[in-house]
Parts: sequence; structure tokens; C-alpha cells
Amino acid sequence: MRDYPPRVWFHNKAIINILCLKNVRQHWPVEYDSKSAKFVVHTNRGPMEFIMIEEGLNLYIPPQVAAAFFGTVSGNKEGFNKCQLKGAQMAKDLFAKLVFPSLKDFKWAITSNQIPNCPVTVDDVDNAQKIWGKDVAALKGKTI
Repeated sequence: MRDYPPRVWFHNKAIINILCLKNVRQHWPVEYDSKSAKFVVHTNRGPMEFIMIEEGLNLYIPPQVAAAFFGTVSGNKEGFNKCQLKGAQMAKDLFAKLVFPSLKDFKWAITSNQIPNCPVTVDDVDNAQKIWGKDVAALKGKTI
């Protein structure tokens, strides 16, 4: 960060970079609005608004990447009932036990009853995808 005096680790391609409020307020005026739960840091280049997300962290989203999405698994679980969450967890576990087949093959195995007495449904697989996204182990094993 060019006009921030202390040296900090920063990478413009990282998903998140961290600033310490204690250090920031030594260099720039900081306002806190408790109603909207946001910090405004008045830098040499203009104000930076740090908005609070559900987990209690305050984030600054630069204007050029305002469409960026920062989500969490706990946030993704909202809107699902306990039964759906249980089914999604079973689908995730079964996917790993089958050594991460393609999503198409996994759904085919479920719909064509290739796994006898399988309690997992295609809806459970879809819900698991919505909650956890693509499985990292499957991506690492299939990506060059």
C-alpha cells in the first residue's frame, strides 16, 4: 500500500489482506458508525469504507472489484433445513468415498440405483454443491 507508512504484507490477487485498526488510526482518522457497523478510514486518496459482514469482520471492497463475492460455508447453509443439511453432508461424504467421480457420473450413479439402498438424492448433491462448492481434493486430483 503506497501511502500507508508501516510495511504490511499485501497482494492484489489475494482473496483477503488484513490491516490492524490500532496501526491504521495512528496514520489516518478513523470513524465508526455503530448503526451500519462500518469503519471509514480517511486516507490521503479519499475515504475507504469497511463494511461488516455476518461473521463480524469488516471488509473494504475496492470500487473496481465491487462485484466480488466473499462467502462462507455458514452463510451458504442459511435457507436449508436440518434434513437438507444432513442430506447434503451425506452426499459430500459419499462423493469422497467414491473417490471424487465427475458430478455427472455421481448423479448418474444415484439416479440409476448403481449404489444399493443409497439414501442420497440428486437434490442432496445439488445442495452440497451450493453449500461447499467444488471439492478441493477433486479439483487437485483432476487439474494439471
